[in-house]
Amino acid sequence: MAEPIVVITGPTASGKTGLVAQLASQLQIEVISADSVQVYRGFDIGSAKPSHQQLAQVPHHLISACDATEKFDAGSFCTRAKVIAGEIRMRGHLPVVVGGTGLYIQALLSGMVSVEIDPSEGERLLKELEIEIRANVIQEEEFKARFHQWLAVNDPESAEAIEVNDLARMRRAATVFLATGTSLAKMQKAHGFQERAFDAIIVVLELERRELYRRIDERCDEMLRLGLIDEVRELLQRYSADVKPLGSLGYRHVVQFLLGSIGELEMVDELKRDTRRFAKRQLTWWRNQPAKLGWRELPHLKAQELGDLVAEVERFVQASKAGSAGEVAIRRWSIR
Repeated sequence: MAEPIVVITGPTASGKTGLVAQLASQLQIEVISADSVQVYRGFDIGSAKPSHQQLAQVPHHLISACDATEKFDAGSFCTRAKVIAGEIRMRGHLPVVVGGTGLYIQALLSGMVSVEIDPSEGERLLKELEIEIRANVIQEEEFKARFHQWLAVNDPESAEAIEVNDLARMRRAATVFLATGTSLAKMQKAHGFQERAFDAIIVVLELERRELYRRIDERCDEMLRLGLIDEVRELLQRYSADVKPLGSLGYRHVVQFLLGSIGELEMVDELKRDTRRFAKRQLTWWRNQPAKLGWRELPHLKAQELGDLVAEVERFVQASKAGSAGEVAIRRWSIR
């Protein structure tokens, strides 16, 4: 029988951390972070990690769990999260996965394609391709565009499913194609993503677009006020600028500023613009992907009270334990 798990997700700045704190006041929970940057030590302000107070109030896992040079991807998350969820249940608590990285959540709840590739050979092939694409390219945006064009020619099915800004997924698809000669998208289609390690209810937080963008702008200003530039300056003293997390949203903007590629005002404007675009892509993912994965859509709730959500989570857990949940269900939750 699959074990119950709750997922709290939604676009950046939608209020996930605050909702978790409220849930913890009503239920015995432990959090598994599904954030691709919060997992790295030292990447605190730019990833909007929970505060020390929040971490003390609710046990969190996969926060500051890796060094920036360590490999951590959807497969790593899936493997570690399953073990952690089992440990949480042994303590009599409810595992709650919290974060906006949809691919991590998909891997945990529906499985992922396993591709046998020699890691060193895959890395070598990818590096050769990137050197070729980067020839005479200065701007990162142009590099991403050319990478996507290469993928569109060689693996059009994968390219169609990947945004031009999603360099991590482009690299993954390119590595698979270079090493196997096969489309990653075709492998995924054959896989079907029908593995069910958990019964899950996914609460997708949604805000009116104008309010979400206002929160994003405020968050960006707050990160800068809290010392994001100094944080990145310290990270650049420890790591090269091309380590994976320094290429993530927010960090790459400050890196460009510190290296003199852009001015401070341009950096702030691009940070806010790209964060809004990222949130839009997250919303699009949660609008389109669940149906492809066979996850069931529950009726959309608007402006409900916290008690309603707690009651729903409790009903779901009891149904799962009685053997009558047996699925992944989505509840879109529009908050005040």
